[in-house]
This record gives sequence, C-alpha cells and structure tokens, in this order.
Amino acid sequence: MTRLRFCVLGFLLAQFAVAQTGQGIVVGVVSDISGAGHAAGGRSRAFVMATDGVSGMTPGTGAIGTGRNMSTVLHNMEEIKVITTALPAEYGHSGGGMMSITFKSGTNSLHGLAEERYMARQMIHRNWQDANLPNNVLGFHLMSGNISGPVVLPKLYDGRNRTFFLVGFQRHHEKASENNDRNVPSPAMLAGDFRFGGIGDPIYDPASLVRLPNGDYSRAQFPGNRIPLSRVDHVSTDPVRLEQIRRASH
Repeated sequence: MTRLRFCVLGFLLAQFAVAQTGQGIVVGVVSDISGAGHAAGGRSRAFVMATDGVSGMTPGTGAIGTGRNMSTVLHNMEEIKVITTALPAEYGHSGGGMMSITFKSGTNSLHGLAEERYMARQMIHRNWQDANLPNNVLGFHLMSGNISGPVVLPKLYDGRNRTFFLVGFQRHHEKASENNDRNVPSPAMLAGDFRFGGIGDPIYDPASLVRLPNGDYSRAQFPGNRIPLSRVDHVSTDPVRLEQIRRASH
C-alpha cells in the first residue's frame, strides 16, 4: 500500500482543490472542469475529503461540501494527507482516493495572526493586447485571521498541556468582469473610403485581375483607395442602413 503524505504551509494551501475549487494540483489527483478531484481512475464522487476525521462531503449528491459541510480557514490547516490507493483502516466511504485535512492545535501560549488582501481596478494593469485601460467592475477583498491557545478558567481550570482552543475567521468579497473591446467601421469606411489619411494599404479591384505574358497576375488599385458603393453588396449595406435609421429614431 502506497500513501502520499506531506505537509504544506498555510499560504500554499490555496493551491489545493479543497481550499480553492478549480485549482487542484496534487500528486496522483486530477481535477476536472468542475473542480472535483478524482484519483486512481475513480470517479469524482468516489474521491472524498475529511477534516479531522469528519466527512466533508454533501450527503446524497456526494459532492465536496465546500459551502456548508466544510468551510475551512486556510490558516487553520496544519496538514493535508492525500491517499491515492487502498485506504487504511481508520478511513472509509471512499472508492477512489481521499484527501484528509488536519487542523492546527493550540499551544501553551496565545498565538494569533491576521491577514488582509485587497485589490482594486486601479491596481490592475491592462493586458498587452487591450487598446484601453480597464474600466470594468473589479474588486477582491480577503480577510482572515485566527487565534489559539490553552483553555484557562481562572481559579477553576488550567488547560495548559491538556486542553486548547483554535478559532479562525475568513471572509471573501469579490466582484469581477471583463472588458470587451471591439473594432467597428468608421463612417469613412462605411462609405468605402479606406485612405486613412494616406497611410492605408492599397485596395485592389478583384474584377480587374489579368494575367500578364510572363504568367504573373496583376490587379488595378481602386482610384483613391475608395471602393464605389455600387460595388458593395447589399448584404453588408442593409444592416448599416438599418442601424442608421435606428439611431436617427432615438
């Protein structure tokens, strides 16, 4: 029996399927288009996840219960163990691999951390192929933190070396959209004028194609790089005319 066992740091857990659906990268486990993993040739519903030994699956559907059954805080995770072969005796209810998450335990001293990640549209650089700066709705705000330590009740109970607590909080706000830039013909182009101030590429008349004595072919350029409207098919001019009528009616 082969088991894959390894520890990862808290900030690296976001790369795993359990922490961020759709971005699962685990040795021996494949993530499908919906983000659910499967291992050893098994189906996605056969791959289960558990947190501290408690199933994180949704009853009935067999899907990963990231919405209710397993709402985890990244900083609270201590270890992820991935098993891709036959399960040991302490596990069950799986026919195709398992991912087991173990949470951190408290210590004799109070420990805590807080993290905030924020990204706004003004902080995003445009893609190299975009002509304009992004003006779409975009916002990413992730707040998280935890605190752990011994359970101590003054004059009643001292939990050092015996009883500990771990409390975590994480909240994620995100707004996202994409710019969609398209090129549309200018009024001059709709009128057949492709001079572009003298820098336009030559446009040749396809009806003027002739074969020269040496076997080469030659065509005549449209005068002034302008295509006569009589040569433009109504299939392309009718939508333009209807759009002009629509704009004039408004």
